[in-house]
Amino acid sequence: MTNSTAELIAQYTADSRLPPKDVIQQAKLHIADTLACIFAGSSSKTIRILAEANYWAGTPKDVPVPGWGYAKTMDAAAELLGTAAHELDFDDTSVSMPGHPSAPIVAALLVTASDLSANHGRILRGFDFILAYIKGMEVTCKVGKSFRLDHKGQGWHTISTVGLLGAATACAALRGLDALGCERALAIACSHACGILSNSGTMVKPLHSGLAARGGYIAAALAEKQFTAGRDILAGQYGLANAFTGGRHRDVDISTTNTQGSALPPLAGEHFELISPGLKVKLFPCCQVAHTCIDAMITIRNLPDFEIQEVDRIICYVPTEMSMKDLQCPEPQTPTEARFSMNFTVAVAMLHGSLKMEHFNSDLLASESLRQYMRRIEMRLPDETIADTVDVEVIFKDGRRITQRGINGPPKWADVEAKFNECIMQASTPVEPSGLLTVLQQLETQTDVSLFC
Repeated sequence: MTNSTAELIAQYTADSRLPPKDVIQQAKLHIADTLACIFAGSSSKTIRILAEANYWAGTPKDVPVPGWGYAKTMDAAAELLGTAAHELDFDDTSVSMPGHPSAPIVAALLVTASDLSANHGRILRGFDFILAYIKGMEVTCKVGKSFRLDHKGQGWHTISTVGLLGAATACAALRGLDALGCERALAIACSHACGILSNSGTMVKPLHSGLAARGGYIAAALAEKQFTAGRDILAGQYGLANAFTGGRHRDVDISTTNTQGSALPPLAGEHFELISPGLKVKLFPCCQVAHTCIDAMITIRNLPDFEIQEVDRIICYVPTEMSMKDLQCPEPQTPTEARFSMNFTVAVAMLHGSLKMEHFNSDLLASESLRQYMRRIEMRLPDETIADTVDVEVIFKDGRRITQRGINGPPKWADVEAKFNECIMQASTPVEPSGLLTVLQQLETQTDVSLFC
């Protein structure tokens, strides 16, 4: 990275220009999707333990935590919301990071909006929220892309490193900090960066998102109070890039952004991350790597001549060795481990014709009929000599084979609406979905975001 990278990002964060309409539409969709995931994760054992251990339960006089209740402090609310958003591994993903960008950004923004409204008398428009989210997304994905896969390959969980930077950026933008304030927020956030991938499949993995949301909220709040921090915090010899890329900071770069024109440009490159390559909205509550295989298995299972008792083996093709490592639980013992198991998720899809939140339970995990099919599933890398690869190949006892590709297209509002209605039923506290969805679909016209914070 060049020495001006932190300054460039800070200047971008403080930019008052407005993004294009198509970017705004995608932002609303992903904000709604993330809020759905927060509702679904709010009733989890992970959230209960986190709140009980820290004595965070509050009253209506305290900080609202959508879907859960109230927390005693703002930073506690941010950590609870961020953890809930990632608890079920149902939140969106980006190939640029690579990882989950929206969970810590939306969680941190919700708390920042509550803080500014309750403690500073500021009324924030829905458009302010959207613009801050877009800027946070650009920083998360563009910095993550510049770090390349060796960042994740060293064992860092990107949601709690570059995801943290996105959360801090978004909060700084929502607070209206100038460029120097935004740079301070980034520098403070860098010292919150953490999260080890070996904790995948445990309660700690969603906690990474909670810590990122909390760190992003605190970084911007401190920066607004003139809390001092280092310069050249991203690109310097002892900066974040050097620490998290194995000393490769001189090779990591974000190009300068366009400072001309009336519309907000992407941070770097030709496209906003929300448009190209875009984010993936999850339709199954498990690791993204398994999704195309799950979809392909459901398609095969619904064929008129499919006989499940005749299945001998199922081969699931995964694009890279690193992706294969994300699915590290071939014999899961807990619902959390099952979210990172190709064997469990594809076997459930074959037996039930779907994969929903309700399937991740101890009784189903203990089912011997399910286990026998789980043992017939294996993951492989695709054969590079074959031009048209498939996602799933089912081999029957008589030697017959069926192959199928899964569908993993761009997200639609209809998908998010169905998911939202399902997720909101899992919330710890009752929420009316129809009115809230209407607010989110028209978020840029809302004059006060406290309606959904």
